[in-house]
Amino acid sequence: GLLSAAIADAVPAPLRGTGFGLFNFVSGLSVLAANTSAGALWAYAGPEATFMLGAVAAALALALTRRVAT
Repeated sequence: GLLSAAIADAVPAPLRGTGFGLFNFVSGLSVLAANTSAGALWAYAGPEATFMLGAVAAALALALTRRVAT
């Protein structure tokens, strides 16, 4: 995908495997943290709070994307 192409362009050829490995490691840790925090929020505050946080995060991402694009 797009991120794979960006990594391939940014990392020297001899270190591409390390670059992809580090990227996937950090991505995996991020997904683990997000899922753990969403599960905890679901358990303590219910599904409404979890979906509301997701909606707010999506709106914030959209706002930041539009701000960067202009």
